[in-house]
Amino acid sequence: MRQGAAFWFVLIIALAMAVVVVGGGWWLANQMGVVDLRGEPDMEVTMSTSAASVAAGESVTYSVNYENTGESPAGSVTLTVTLPQGVTVGEIVPDAACSTSESIVTCRLGTQNAERKGTVTVAATVKSATAKGAALEARAQIVTSTTRDIKGAESVTDNNTASATVTVQ
Repeated sequence: MRQGAAFWFVLIIALAMAVVVVGGGWWLANQMGVVDLRGEPDMEVTMSTSAASVAAGESVTYSVNYENTGESPAGSVTLTVTLPQGVTVGEIVPDAACSTSESIVTCRLGTQNAERKGTVTVAATVKSATAKGAALEARAQIVTSTTRDIKGAESVTDNNTASATVTVQ
């Protein structure tokens, strides 16, 4: 084998040995450890209400759907739902990971693998003193602060907030 061809042969073998398949994903082994070659995580959130309008004193449910539409896990995921002034917080499902402080519901969702979906529902009661015609907008935001490799948090964030409005009739 010629000297130039031998160099390329050794380089190709070295690269092939450095790329390994682990857990269904591609990983690159280097001096710093194993690096995930998949794309970033991408947490997405949408929000809806159980009714477009409700009377003062009645209940409404805000449903918040979230999903990691990216290619790699998102770590330290937190979902925050901010309810409007005209409602009081009721039951939260699932309640195990969520806490409430006045009109803010915070859910610590931990690590969300790629394609992982979930829903948090927040029941609320419209305060009886709320004026007819008032638009009660709730907002949801989902954030992730870490990934399990050297990548930073997700860079696509335009789908990390959502809102839903109910009108008092």
